[in-house]
Amino acid sequence: MKKITKQPKTLVMVLIMAIALALLVFDIVWIYTQVKKAYLTQGSGVELNNVELNSTEKVSNDKNDKQSFTLRGFFINKDVSACGYYSDGKNIFFEDNIIENADLETFDIVGLTNDSYLSCFKEEYTRDKNFVYSFGRKIEGADQNTFELLNRVYAKDKNFVYSFGRKIDGADSDTFKVLGDYYAKDKNSAYCDRKKMDPSVDINSFQSLDYNYAKDKNSVYKHGLKIDRDVDSFIIINSMYSKDNLGVYFEADFVPLEKIEGADPHTFEVVYQKNSNGYIINEYAKDKNNVYRDGQLIEGADPKTYKP
Repeated sequence: MKKITKQPKTLVMVLIMAIALALLVFDIVWIYTQVKKAYLTQGSGVELNNVELNSTEKVSNDKNDKQSFTLRGFFINKDVSACGYYSDGKNIFFEDNIIENADLETFDIVGLTNDSYLSCFKEEYTRDKNFVYSFGRKIEGADQNTFELLNRVYAKDKNFVYSFGRKIDGADSDTFKVLGDYYAKDKNSAYCDRKKMDPSVDINSFQSLDYNYAKDKNSVYKHGLKIDRDVDSFIIINSMYSKDNLGVYFEADFVPLEKIEGADPHTFEVVYQKNSNGYIINEYAKDKNNVYRDGQLIEGADPKTYKP
């Protein structure tokens, strides 16, 4: 009778090792090809297809080196990028797109007044001796000599007001004033997040309360829209609660603004619990009658004795 022999285990091990070796070679080749390409150094993974590379060329951080330029004091060259901007010594790029006719020697970020650090707003503006740019795109008609960034939303020059690189129709540059993050006004109109608000807004008394709310002598506004609140007694308690003499109101992520039924606005308060380091670890709200969490009544809770 013929003897049946088993397949040796060594063959399986050889196959596994061969596969592992092939994967290792693939990884080495892939890494090598990526090093030969230019990428933004801020982790975006955007390939700069148009950048000219010379692996034998040493890049200097000397201001006089034509291979580099500065943004707010940071040297930018083939190996270093900032806010999506990059240079190959001949051209300036935003991500992988050449900024046509940009002047290498005078190109810089338009920062806030007295802003000495590199802050990359997604709507970051740049300029050179000839033009103003937004996202690397030339803003037609913008005056590079008087252009200034007002905050994260608004900018202006001697002629126009801008938001995210686009002109705000009808905005008066001479009288335009920012009020907090999103609200602004000029001699004619009030604005919220670049959009003109209702013409009935009283410009003289209009003011921002926070990034959500504003008011004038007649009304309260949220996200630029008039809401039914008593303007004289309206108070923002925190990012979730507000109140006036008529009631208490709650709003949170994915929860629309709503009135808390039965809440007493005169005694309503938010209670914060802090740890030994002073950090808030818990919070709830209460009035003279009830206790609330996330705008909801806690059934049976006594506001005098309640402890979460």
